[in-house]
Amino acid sequence: MPITTFDRGQISFFALQSLPRDYARSLALEALGGAGYPPVPFLDVVDDARWWASNASIEELKAYGYHCFLAMPPEIQRAFLDWGHGQ
Repeated sequence: MPITTFDRGQISFFALQSLPRDYARSLALEALGGAGYPPVPFLDVVDDARWWASNASIEELKAYGYHCFLAMPPEIQRAFLDWGHGQ
């Protein structure tokens, strides 16, 4: 009888819980993948960013999003926040 998806999930869950937290997290991130570094823009920066964001893990989105925001000039940060509040 094959192992079901639910059974594999349970095995994975308890296996990860048995490991030190940092090691379990790094294994899970490695297994689930992510987008890695954003690519060098080829033709259209917006399309490349959209593609990268659709493949990025939540940790990557938070880290890159936060540091991209901090790197923006103050007037762009304000415009970005105004845009975000309007969404």
